[in-house]
Amino acid sequence: MLYLGGFMGRDPVITREGLQQLIEQGDLRYIYSDARGTGDQAGISTWVRNTCAVVQGYDTNTPNASAPDGTQNRGNMAMSLYDCG
Repeated sequence: MLYLGGFMGRDPVITREGLQQLIEQGDLRYIYSDARGTGDQAGISTWVRNTCAVVQGYDTNTPNASAPDGTQNRGNMAMSLYDCG
């Protein structure tokens, strides 16, 4: 599992080029992401949205409740499953 963005999208886990390399090598195929192109990971989000195909039936609205203290963001993240294979 590769978690992109971390807290507030500011954790530079991997670059767009690194993600592309994982896909080209066959080490990664699916990405479950909020790929609206926002935050510090906007380049990756935009690349996923423009390069990979949305897998129909896996779109969800997920409460943003990932803060370490358990507090919730009042908004939802629109998540989609992308097939990058």
